[in-house]
Amino acid sequence: MLISLEIFDFSLINHQIIEFKPGLNVITGETGAGKSTIIDALNILFGQKTNYQDINLKDTGKTIIEASFKSKAEACTYLSDIEIDLDNDTIIISREITLKSSKTRVNGSIINSQTLAYLKEVYLNFHGQHETLNLLKESHQLSLLDDLGDSQYQLLKSTVNTCFKQLNELKNSLKQLSLSEDERLKKLDYANFCFKELNQINIQNENEDKILEEQKNLLLNKQQIQDNILGLDQLLKSGVSDHGDVHGLAVLELLDKALVKLSNLQKYNLPVANLIDLTHNAIANLEEVMKDLNKQLNHFEHDGAEIEIIQERLHELAAIKRKYGPGLADVLAAKQKLETELTELNNFESSKKALENKICQLNEVFQDNCQNLSKLRKSLANTLSKLVSAELTDLEMKEAAFEIKLVPLTQANQNGLEHIEFLISPNKGTPFCALVKIASGGELSRIMLALKTVFAKAIKVNSLVFDEIDAGLSGKTVQKVADKLKSLSKTHQLIVVTHQPIIASIANHHLLVSKKLLADNTTIQVQAIHEHNQRLKTLANMVSNSEDKAALNFAKSLLQASNQ
Repeated sequence: MLISLEIFDFSLINHQIIEFKPGLNVITGETGAGKSTIIDALNILFGQKTNYQDINLKDTGKTIIEASFKSKAEACTYLSDIEIDLDNDTIIISREITLKSSKTRVNGSIINSQTLAYLKEVYLNFHGQHETLNLLKESHQLSLLDDLGDSQYQLLKSTVNTCFKQLNELKNSLKQLSLSEDERLKKLDYANFCFKELNQINIQNENEDKILEEQKNLLLNKQQIQDNILGLDQLLKSGVSDHGDVHGLAVLELLDKALVKLSNLQKYNLPVANLIDLTHNAIANLEEVMKDLNKQLNHFEHDGAEIEIIQERLHELAAIKRKYGPGLADVLAAKQKLETELTELNNFESSKKALENKICQLNEVFQDNCQNLSKLRKSLANTLSKLVSAELTDLEMKEAAFEIKLVPLTQANQNGLEHIEFLISPNKGTPFCALVKIASGGELSRIMLALKTVFAKAIKVNSLVFDEIDAGLSGKTVQKVADKLKSLSKTHQLIVVTHQPIIASIANHHLLVSKKLLADNTTIQVQAIHEHNQRLKTLANMVSNSEDKAALNFAKSLLQASNQ
């Protein structure tokens, strides 16, 4: 349930906090007062593209729209799985928009469009002009019908969709295999050439080029390395520096003398045993250093041709990387792919036959699932047709009949064996026609309301938004729509923009939108109408744009009727 909506610097709204209640929330106001701005803000919060003319950047340089919703278990589980902090009672969704960027957050954490779409599906279901137009599209009609199916239906539909995708993948693979003999031999010849080329170069591992570069770097600095090793050897053994200066005793000789002095101190019972051990270790470690350095020195005395061999190998690897790279890992992957391709090309007939068998088997499964889905869809369509027809009778379309027609496709697709059409017979004896051909604006609004009423128990969302559902309606029809909304509001939160006093009179919570001139600026303000006299005056103005006695009496009769 939507608890509140806070808007900063959007359209003509500077700052407004709007609270919503359970049941029926109506939004009223004169034409042009800005009622739809509230619905626009909700739509933009949930990702609708922004008209930057509506962003008020005079003060803060940004528009902020923030809504608080009562927590729902499924939403909490979803958000917890993506590591978003949760409050026990509310989930706060906010969107911040500047001329350069847009950021959406849940409880302070930035979310992506996929998460936002999920939250919209859970929390709000919009009905406006755009959705009425969608009702005329066959693709949307199929989606509306399928959404009403139970878990078994949804699983079957998902299986059909998956089978269709797998079949297409297998058919594409078969198409690639279905070559002429000349084409196959050409591909085989080229694959053999490439594979032989990769085999001959015999790459050791994906890091071979890096290892060789390190070896080359060592060899190019051979002289400097030798000089350092020999200088260290002289310093440790003879006391001669790398400049030829004689320092006296060598480091190892000095340590030997230090060891003698420490042993002498031990005669006097001084605690030097640990120091003697450390000196022994120092001598042993330095001797190990010299042994290892001498080994490395021997390595640099090898034939100078080694660097040429390394350089030549690096050139080979660079050439093969340009052809199959960019890296050696890519080259090795290309070799593996070629090996698979060669196997398929050399075993062309058996591979083709195996693939054809797979396609045949999967197609049988696909067709069976499509047939089963069609049976369930037909039953669902019959049920929905009857339910919507009954709702239309309640909405002053007593002679109307609603029908969902299943139209077979020439070839099954990801949705099954058929598409559907929503048909309407507005009067008894009138043939069924597609909605797009026969339904007026008022009829479409009632059909959509009938569908929403039928779907109310099936869909996850418990808050429904209607932007001028009463457009094009009058008289008894408006009363029937009001009755339907009142009934629906017992189980769902409704947010309804309306011009009709009959609908406004049955509201649980009434919001009045108006434009005010403040400090030479026109702003939209939203006021909650609670007091009885306030409601009477508001309804009277909706009736006749005045507060005369007749209008007030009529408003009073509406409120009395709504309480019965």
